[in-house]
Amino acid sequence: MLYGDFYRVMDFEYIGHVFFLLSQFDDEILMENSAHNYFRWASEVFNLRVNPELHDNQRAKEETQMLGLFFLYIDDLLKSLKEEGLTRRYEQISGIWNRIIDRVADESIHYSGAVTEHFYDNAGFGPSAGALSIFGRKEEAKRYGELLLANIGYSNDFRAQNPDRWWEALSYMIHSLWGGVSAAAMLKIYEAIHKTEVFLPDSLPTAPVPLTGIWEKKW
Repeated sequence: MLYGDFYRVMDFEYIGHVFFLLSQFDDEILMENSAHNYFRWASEVFNLRVNPELHDNQRAKEETQMLGLFFLYIDDLLKSLKEEGLTRRYEQISGIWNRIIDRVADESIHYSGAVTEHFYDNAGFGPSAGALSIFGRKEEAKRYGELLLANIGYSNDFRAQNPDRWWEALSYMIHSLWGGVSAAAMLKIYEAIHKTEVFLPDSLPTAPVPLTGIWEKKW
């Protein structure tokens, strides 16, 4: 229990991601463990991240169903599981992933994925948009894409509007982690939809103009 009487299931996806990245190196480069071991650990840790049956408290079970950074690498992980012949683990993780996406898509009409423990948050709608995009749920992804466009100027600006802690009220937080997630999610949506005009306001000028002019006049 790393945080008083609980642990954060979200933390496991970062560990799993590191193991997965290490598994992509050749064994000649790795000094501590083999690529196969790192990949096996990545799949085990990731399963712990998304599988509610592996946890014995309600908070942890609920957090397994939350989207997170793993939309950045789950496709590669599932592909590697197939290639390694780990059929049981593939079916287990793939089944959980399908159920999560179906739920997020069904709830997108209410923008449920935009709300995290910190109210209205790009930590919610960024992963929601990215995950829905790579799963081919284009219409649902576009809903969250509009929120990403509105959020592109500030990352986590909700903290200044609804500060939980005193330092959050002092200034807007340009948060590199979730700013990066927002950028990655926008790329995923573009790759899924292939239409830049979906995210560009009709009133933007077509002729080249200074970037400062766009921000001042249009954003």
